[in-house]
Amino acid sequence: MRDEILRIVAQNIQIYGIKKMNLDLICKELKISKKTIYKYFENKDDMIRCYIKEVLDTDRESTIKILKNSMDVSDKCHQIVYTYHKYKLPFIIMDEIRLDYEDEWNEIKKLKKFKIEAICKVLDEAKKSGEVKKDMDLSIVALMIDQVSEKLMDKEVLKSNNLKVNDVLDQVIKIILKGIMN
Repeated sequence: MRDEILRIVAQNIQIYGIKKMNLDLICKELKISKKTIYKYFENKDDMIRCYIKEVLDTDRESTIKILKNSMDVSDKCHQIVYTYHKYKLPFIIMDEIRLDYEDEWNEIKKLKKFKIEAICKVLDEAKKSGEVKKDMDLSIVALMIDQVSEKLMDKEVLKSNNLKVNDVLDQVIKIILKGIMN
């Protein structure tokens, strides 16, 4: 039941965001009472925290699996950007998370750092195998990816340019790879 509740929470957040997430709609959809929800979650914030944790945990697990797979550099970097999440974490709620859920926001930043390090690890392995130019400073590549992803945390930048986060990150990595590949 807990997973079912989280699935409906995820759908509700997709439509309404965090602040407007409606417990009554969740109860109606699942044909359960709020009392049933509170058997699994302390309150609305607990549900949201569990939802965010589930997204981040599945993203991290997916990234680790990708790192273990054998594939070319470009595909591996692309898949790290487009990792699997059990639920979607809509970009439109990032400001709400940043403002209202500090611990979860810090976990999102840790995941971002982990993924940048994962891409750098892939590039370092490619550098050692000769696929990436030997004179490339991967710390600069990491800095570029970090700065672009930081800028993408500003939803106004995305909205005003009609862009999607993953599409932009994927393009940035493609541009970087074209510049550093042998």
